[in-house]
Amino acid sequence: MRAHFFVTAVALTTFSVHVLANNNTSIVLQTGMGNMAMTDQSDFSTQDSTILQVQNGTNNFSGATQFGTTLNSTINHTQIGSAHSSLDLEQENATSSSITILQSGNGHLLADFQIDTIGTTLLQTQIGTNNGVSGTQIRSTNDQATLLQQGDSNLSSQTQIDSENNIINITQNGNTNSAPSIQIESSLGTILIDQTGDQNESGISHNLSTSDFASSTQFGTANMISLGQGGGSNNLATVDQVGEQNSIQANQFSTSFTQLIVDQQRMLNTQIIFQTGSLISSLTIQSGMENSVVSNQNGMNQTLTSLQNGTLNSLTANQSGASQLANVTRLGTSNRGTINQ
Repeated sequence: MRAHFFVTAVALTTFSVHVLANNNTSIVLQTGMGNMAMTDQSDFSTQDSTILQVQNGTNNFSGATQFGTTLNSTINHTQIGSAHSSLDLEQENATSSSITILQSGNGHLLADFQIDTIGTTLLQTQIGTNNGVSGTQIRSTNDQATLLQQGDSNLSSQTQIDSENNIINITQNGNTNSAPSIQIESSLGTILIDQTGDQNESGISHNLSTSDFASSTQFGTANMISLGQGGGSNNLATVDQVGEQNSIQANQFSTSFTQLIVDQQRMLNTQIIFQTGSLISSLTIQSGMENSVVSNQNGMNQTLTSLQNGTLNSLTANQSGASQLANVTRLGTSNRGTINQ
């Protein structure tokens, strides 16, 4: 076992560490401005190794890589202050390994990658304002990406490509946050997004996916959820919004055996739904005042079920194709609806 320990307390310092073999521990602590820390643990077989990086100050940069056959290894990274960047945190050919990041402060940037992985985790936490994070997992199985952002005007982008049985879990607390998430050519994948606050945006995209599940929940005012699913089958998406002036746009194209469930509560909320394909169903629920639904289905054997409870709500349903079914239930007063088949 080898241990490497570096401490700096001055500005404009650069450390570059390259370590081979197994059971290694590399520790870098930096305080000040404009520091850089790069740590590489790469070998034909990197096992039971740890990279620990801590930076405190302003405008610091760090990167850490574990390449080769990475097993039971970790990258732990902490940045405190403002305007820090961690743009090269990467594990390849990893099994049962993890990347854990904490950034506290404002204006941080983070990018992490796990490629050809099994049973790995990305744990990402940002506390502050105007922070951005991008997490990517490629050719992965049984992986999980978890993100917590606390504050305002933060961005989280999570991507999983060619994956199986993976989970993306995003929680954002604050205002004007954004959370786009993408799963491409995935199966048995899960995307969970939970946002609390006002003027937040949530984006979910499933492309050429099978048996995926997506759920987005928003609490607050003037929030927006965008859902896109294309070219897949047996997918399920649930969307929930509680508040006022919220909007949902769902697009499901060229899909089959796909289900969409949308629930909005309170007032002045809108739903716009586009579905094409066969054996597709959508359930829309609205409770409150002055809410609206516009649903468009084009294909075969499609079902629309809509429930509105309240006052001054509206529904427009357009179905074109064969064997279409619309079930509409309305409770309350001064509601109106139009169904075109």
